Amino acid sequence: MVELLWPDWPRLVQLQRHDFLNHLQVLGALVQMDKRDRALAYIASVSQDLDQERLLARYLPSEVGLVLMSWFHRLRSLEIPVKVDFTADFSTFPRGAGLGALLAELLNLLLGDEPAAAEVRISGFDQGSEQVLELRVLIRHDKALPDISALEALARDIPVRLS
Repeated sequence: MVELLWPDWPRLVQLQRHDFLNHLQVLGALVQMDKRDRALAYIASVSQDLDQERLLARYLPSEVGLVLMSWFHRLRSLEIPVKVDFTADFSTFPRGAGLGALLAELLNLLLGDEPAAAEVRISGFDQGSEQVLELRVLIRHDKALPDISALEALARDIPVRLS
């Protein structure tokens, strides 16, 4: 049985609240300066980020969505682009806690204290008779790839395939 180490849920809510208040302050300043076009562009940008978070919550088991939302906020604060695209629904995946634990460990290995990522892409889609949850981390050219072989045993317990 795989135990999921939950991200700090209260901290995640606090980050979302902080982001929301910050967005309101930015919009207020743009309105005060009569920068209507910039305010509209900002609203579109924030809406796109919120839509990506919505996809994580809607199409993934709650355990997985929580892990990925936590990382989504961290990467965004580091100005590392995150792209989310789902055409398949994974919300009823029977081993959400195990998958969440695997993704948490994988992201810790790949991104760790000094993220080597240039961009992160998360997608879910149907491929023939299988559903594929794909996590792509584009590594900056000046960083080495970490060894993920330790995750193979964890992946067998879920069961998922790492490739």
